[in-house]
Amino acid sequence: MISLVLITFNQQEQLHHTLPMWLTQEDAVFDICVVDKNSEDDTVHMLEDMEQQYPNLHHVTIPRTAHGIDKDRLAVMLGIRGALCDQIILTRPQVVPPSPRWLSDITNVWSAEKTILLILEKNGKRLSLSRHLALFMARHGRARWALGQTIGYTRTFFMDNGGFPGNGNKKLSTFNALVRYFSKSDNTQIITDAEHTLHCMVP
Repeated sequence: MISLVLITFNQQEQLHHTLPMWLTQEDAVFDICVVDKNSEDDTVHMLEDMEQQYPNLHHVTIPRTAHGIDKDRLAVMLGIRGALCDQIILTRPQVVPPSPRWLSDITNVWSAEKTILLILEKNGKRLSLSRHLALFMARHGRARWALGQTIGYTRTFFMDNGGFPGNGNKKLSTFNALVRYFSKSDNTQIITDAEHTLHCMVP
């Protein structure tokens, strides 16, 4: 069993394209939680319609009163709390699964002893120097950044560590912060093989 959490803001068109690919994943028991950061398009209406067809899909909208709070980090916290499984894939609407069995396959390869999963992502271009550096450091047990717009995280580990540190570096992107603060050589698994590498529609 595994949960997929999609963080979105004004990305109805991308969700319309990629969400069905996730919802029709084969041979896996999973749920999908879409966390909307108060989109101004018709994202919520589209999700409400799709939830009538897919019982394993639900959505959460961050409170409009959440002023002075990093909305992306709040969205991640709400998504992790709203997920039904302990193993969670955190991603964005522009990320495309490479196969209809990706969730099933990733469940099988994700070690139960690892609480963080770093997944290499490609967008049709050569890996940038920064991505090469991130991969190099991760392989040497010093992961400091995510390898794309998707990471795996366990809810138990997130909750036990109190979520995001209150005095953390606000300049770090949300997923990079989760890696920088908590990744260690003994709790992090790296996925780089072609079969499980994710694809991104846009950088």
